[in-house]
Amino acid sequence: MKHYLILIALCFLVYANSLNNAFISDDIPSIVNNPSIAQFKQLEPASLLNSLCYTIGKLNPFPYHLTNIILHCIATILVFHFLKRFFQPLASLIGAGLFAIHPVHIEAVTWISGKPYIILTIFILAVYLLYQRHYLLSLLSFTCYLIFNFSFFALVPFFIIFSDILFKKQKQWRLWLPFLAVVIIRLFLAKPVITQRIITVSRDIGSKTITNPLFNFSYSFFEHLKLLFYPAKLTLYHEPAVISSLALKIELLLLAILAISLLFVFKKAKKIIFALGIFILFLAPTYSPITISWLVAERYLYFGCIMLSIFIAVIYSSMPKLLPLLLFILMAFAVRTVARNEDWKDTGRLWRSTVMVSPYSHRAHNNMGDAYIQEGNIQGAIKEFTEAVNLKPDYADGYYNLAVIYNTIGNTEYAQKLYNKAISLNKDLAKK
Repeated sequence: MKHYLILIALCFLVYANSLNNAFISDDIPSIVNNPSIAQFKQLEPASLLNSLCYTIGKLNPFPYHLTNIILHCIATILVFHFLKRFFQPLASLIGAGLFAIHPVHIEAVTWISGKPYIILTIFILAVYLLYQRHYLLSLLSFTCYLIFNFSFFALVPFFIIFSDILFKKQKQWRLWLPFLAVVIIRLFLAKPVITQRIITVSRDIGSKTITNPLFNFSYSFFEHLKLLFYPAKLTLYHEPAVISSLALKIELLLLAILAISLLFVFKKAKKIIFALGIFILFLAPTYSPITISWLVAERYLYFGCIMLSIFIAVIYSSMPKLLPLLLFILMAFAVRTVARNEDWKDTGRLWRSTVMVSPYSHRAHNNMGDAYIQEGNIQGAIKEFTEAVNLKPDYADGYYNLAVIYNTIGNTEYAQKLYNKAISLNKDLAKK
């Protein structure tokens, strides 16, 4: 029980200053401007919880943020139980403590719209832990939740298979088949949704229909790895994805060296291999040659952070004298989390910090323009929208937003030209 209390205290300690943060970005359409939020129409867990929060506090952000922190506590406790399968309690506590306070989780915990990633992790860990003792309950839980969350959650059977191959002497392949069958059936049923997802994401991200999976894998692996080990530059938009040909070759060489090295120490480094496998597996959608997700996003690391928890548990188990250093790292991460929460206080702060870290992101400048409009700074908005279309000349939303502003200030002739440009790039804007 004392371990639970410590972990819960850590979660609330680093996220307490986010409890009164405002609704931001996707929170607006999904909560503030959602007419059906009070009616419990959507059965997806995150939507149900948002409806419950609305029943309790209407449009007061506090209960929504409190719900996220409570869910984070539950996920952290499950991480502790997961780690205890491989480590002693104290090593598991240190690893789970790192998970509780890591700054990369802010996008999932502090941002109300990040809630699905916490719930996803809770179900992944629950299915995995149940699989060890209650197979049928594990399969039932997996099947039920797969209805609501397809993408990352569909990777759970491979997570289970990978774990069994590494740590179980008897390969229970018959137990894997029902999980895989459920995924195949769900994939078939989800085909229309997946097709629409590809269209939507490709348009929003503005990427090519087909991309280089080798580049995607290398870039995603190293960028997400950097975020875990050195979470200094946190931003909602990790874009544009730019890497030189030489740097890509070096990254691929490093990956090859890592893979070969792990083969030589396979028997002695199974936990490290397992950790890396978790990290790589649950970023799989980012490698797709067909764009189905962002290439890099902090919220994608909510489950993948368990890799670092395993690493730190391995270090403590092997060298307990390093405990003071490990505690110092945890303290530094905790301070970073508390400070980063302030960037999410309101729309203006978020987009200012995003533009600072991602100055070449057209989306960051576009959203900063929206923030300036809310603040009544028309010239600032024009500057940001203009910068957005300069960075991405085929950015329809940027031209549309500029058109709205110029129409508002009376320059209707120029506004019409911008409207026409926006519609030529995205015909759906003609419906607005």
